[in-house]
Amino acid sequence: AALLARLLGDHGLVFIDPEKLRPLARPLLRRCIQRPSEVITQIEDKANELKASGLKPFVSPRFPLFLLRNGSRDHLSPSERGLRIDGGGPELDQQELLELLESSPEKFSAGALLRPIIQDYLLPSVATIGGPAEVGYYAQLAQLSSWLDVPTPRILLRLQASILEEEGSRAWSELGLDPGRLAAAQCAEDLVDTGEDRPELSELGRITERLEEVGGNLVKENPGSRSLERGLRKAQGAIGRLENRIRKLQARSHAPAWKNAGTLWKELLPQDTLQERHWGYLHLIASHGTGWIDELLENLSADPFSPRHRLLRLNA
Repeated sequence: AALLARLLGDHGLVFIDPEKLRPLARPLLRRCIQRPSEVITQIEDKANELKASGLKPFVSPRFPLFLLRNGSRDHLSPSERGLRIDGGGPELDQQELLELLESSPEKFSAGALLRPIIQDYLLPSVATIGGPAEVGYYAQLAQLSSWLDVPTPRILLRLQASILEEEGSRAWSELGLDPGRLAAAQCAEDLVDTGEDRPELSELGRITERLEEVGGNLVKENPGSRSLERGLRKAQGAIGRLENRIRKLQARSHAPAWKNAGTLWKELLPQDTLQERHWGYLHLIASHGTGWIDELLENLSADPFSPRHRLLRLNA
């Protein structure tokens, strides 16, 4: 917190110690402890609603409260007497839990679906900015939030950005890429402009069209034949993999461009994961100081609520 305050305090970032606020959350925790089965109902109903609309819930629908004891964080689940320690643990008397909440609220820890509601209860806000997972949580907790009489704020997606250092920035310039092509790329080879496709790719395209024609006729003659459908999918998949392999080999034959594409890809997706999942901000501070933070915030301020992914080039 001290480090972040030093780096971002001048920009208005405020830090709050959740331990100081935990006692103020007693009313919400008390209601959850008193009526655990209703809490589960709110969560499960919303999860089923999401599934019915084709969405997958981010968080499993379970009771969102933990008990801190003996150095561990034990999940609580509904039982006949009230709540019990999950996984075959002891059953806990509801009245004893309520008394513990009054005397030691710091012994209770909210789960992923209750934590944002407590935050909105203690710190009402016009909007909440979150990452992809946090935004997903809010899709699940609207019903529980309403049951607890806590208004849900507007939800905004946080800044998403990739940073190019010297080599990556130089590779970007030499490739002459536009952001759209980069966003659509599935691998480094997709960043190489290979010109016209090889004749083999056109031939494979004709084979694919013929296979779809022949396969369609066979399926009509043999409706419901799973083995025939599996065979067709297998053949189509094999042709698709062969096409991808040829395209990759074609891209790699353009030596200078392929080298730049590999450099750019490794920098944007280190170990095939997003930069934010691989690098910490200290990596960039160690290499470039702190000036890039102001540059990024200036870039952000021009259009602060845009969900687009931003690209920042350092020492280009």
